[in-house]
Amino acid sequence: MRTLTAGIRALRRTPSAVAPLIIEGSVAAALILQGAFPARGVSAPAVAVFPLDVYFDLKEALTHATAWPWFIGAIALSVMIRSLTLTSTLWLAGGTRAGFVPTLVRIGRLAALSVVLLLPAAIFLFVGTGVRYAPFIWVGAILGVVPAFLLVRRITRWGGRTGARAIPRASGLLAYAYLLAGVATAMTLSSRYGLWAPATLLLLSAPLHALFLLGWREHSREGTVPGGNAWAAVITAAVVVLVFGSAGIDRFVRDGGPPAPAVAGSFALLGGINSTSSTGALSALDPRRLGFPRRRTTVLSYRRGGTYGEAATHGSLGAVARVVAAQLGRLHRPIDLVGHSQAALILDRILKMRLQAPDKAVLLAAPPPYPPSVTVPASGQTGPGAVAADIARPLSRVFELFGADGFNIDAAAAPFHLKRVVVGGAPIPRVAVWALGDSVWLENDWRRPGETNIIAITDHVGITNDPRALATARTFFESRRVQQEGTSWRGFAVNVLRYAFEPWRPG
Repeated sequence: MRTLTAGIRALRRTPSAVAPLIIEGSVAAALILQGAFPARGVSAPAVAVFPLDVYFDLKEALTHATAWPWFIGAIALSVMIRSLTLTSTLWLAGGTRAGFVPTLVRIGRLAALSVVLLLPAAIFLFVGTGVRYAPFIWVGAILGVVPAFLLVRRITRWGGRTGARAIPRASGLLAYAYLLAGVATAMTLSSRYGLWAPATLLLLSAPLHALFLLGWREHSREGTVPGGNAWAAVITAAVVVLVFGSAGIDRFVRDGGPPAPAVAGSFALLGGINSTSSTGALSALDPRRLGFPRRRTTVLSYRRGGTYGEAATHGSLGAVARVVAAQLGRLHRPIDLVGHSQAALILDRILKMRLQAPDKAVLLAAPPPYPPSVTVPASGQTGPGAVAADIARPLSRVFELFGADGFNIDAAAAPFHLKRVVVGGAPIPRVAVWALGDSVWLENDWRRPGETNIIAITDHVGITNDPRALATARTFFESRRVQQEGTSWRGFAVNVLRYAFEPWRPG
């Protein structure tokens, strides 16, 4: 509140200082109405405080640029427009010691630098959204917030008192980020009423962004430090500790637990992408914890005739569905299945093609049945996402060079290239256990028709050792009722994380 109060003081002295951002907001709203900007929360930073406005242009250029000249031209135009808006705001607010043109040149250089500093964050968020790998999005957030914090501090110190503390503080910038997430949430929810609703909200948010910028600068001018906003730091720390602490315990600390009462039938395990016959998130799962002896447990293969390696998990999921269905057909009924990650997409195709399916299935950390909003063309071709793909491909090779998992964006199984496969009704009983840490790449409702949905406070890999996930699977396989909890506090937490990251994801 103190920042907003300071911004109001600055506007009372120089009311015209809000004009540049209102003009920018009007243009952005018009672009939403024309369909040039997404009519969702991903467009909320279009009128945000520098350098978040530059980040918006960068992530959208990566998403939509069909070739490098297109991308370079869009970024050059962004640097010009954003520099002019910021310079005009600072000039009209008073306090710049240099003239307008020298200030414009200086800010132009800073805007160009922000493109370089924020490009890694934009790439990680693009790839993380496209391949649905949450760690890339978390890393991208860190890579983005640090340079953004330093850049906005540098801007607000211009014209301030010599020796004054740098403004904003970390908690202040986090509070602003949460407000921006709130605007994004309102835009997404209002989009059901037509393009005019999110466009109007974006326009109305422009003066609020101006108040934050001018408020931080006013504190710098007065040599004061805005208080409050500790809640933003507390919430952020609590979420990080909750998600990463729980995931760390599931991955590295928690023991196996006692065996469960025996359940009749065959038990099948199907790993996700980059798994093998002996490695992957399900490799350490003891089937006895779910009531199945090892002798009745089968690890399903991605290829005919035995074991499989990582490369087999990158192929056509339709073809894999036929291979897996053939293996299920050789097992004794009833057949209970636990699948991780990509296994849910394979089961979707088995059910859609009416192949041999399990009698029950528990899907851990399952992706939604719809493809992500971003796309990439094949290597050497042009199309939306071509520039991001050109950067991502060598980045994947660097990861592989250091022994980390790569991300083959050209693989047939990559979410970029998948088609929507949704099976209506409830052909077989299914339970989906969602990892809270995966919420950051959710773009729409994650639930499949006919599924029972549970949320576990863990991450994509830790979910296979999470006690809540395994207790739910035991209950389900024992033919006891599993309570749907998509609207519980855990379901609410999923949506909070999903909307908090929406302004930073590509659209």
